[in-house]
Amino acid sequence: MKVVLFCGGYGMRMRGWDGEGLPKPLQLVGDIPLVVHIMNYYASYGHTDFTLCLGYAADQIRSAVADAREVWDFARDWTIDCVDTGLDTPIGERLHLVADSVAGEEMFFANYSDVLTDVDLDAMVARMTNQPETDAMFLAVKPQGSFHIIDSDADGKATKVYSIGDLPIRTNGGYLLLRPAVLERLGNGKDIVPTVFTELAELGRLTSFRHDGFWMPADTFKERAVLHALWETGNAPWKRCLG
Repeated sequence: MKVVLFCGGYGMRMRGWDGEGLPKPLQLVGDIPLVVHIMNYYASYGHTDFTLCLGYAADQIRSAVADAREVWDFARDWTIDCVDTGLDTPIGERLHLVADSVAGEEMFFANYSDVLTDVDLDAMVARMTNQPETDAMFLAVKPQGSFHIIDSDADGKATKVYSIGDLPIRTNGGYLLLRPAVLERLGNGKDIVPTVFTELAELGRLTSFRHDGFWMPADTFKERAVLHALWETGNAPWKRCLG
């Protein structure tokens, strides 16, 4: 099954550490770029055909994934198509620009390339297969963060304090499974989230895959440091057949 990776981000929230200037997909976890970790996770489930939608630092990413195929045995059988989709292009438009590469698929994966997880990809595919009326599925995870929510009365007196993760809500976890019908809704700058997903939700053609296991973005230095520590200690939940 094909995997489309959106690799056009600037990685602005990563600025200010020793990886300053690198695009987000090339930030290192251990000695391996983030995007290569994500590609390997898909490959461990047998999905080794990748289309990378490039933007910022396109040449650097193109070179890095080419090097991965030369340096690491686990990457040598991957098929990688790198497409320059522009610097400031919305994610939906990036997918629209590579539509020909996935148009013939029954379904395909798409990923924001900034999150690591231990979600069961086979289970996602099985759920999607059993829901032929569904055009799109997204990983639904509990929100993360150090923020706390405060309930208060009319006078401002706090009545309850709890973590944002305790809220009965889910957020888009960045791992998508799509059918080609989604492509017909793209174009003219339309983005996947919220525009296309809102349309699909109203039609009953959008579903979520709840995941309560490991899930962590790599948006900030603090998050990348946690991921790096997990990798260095051998406790990385996303590590499958890598190395």
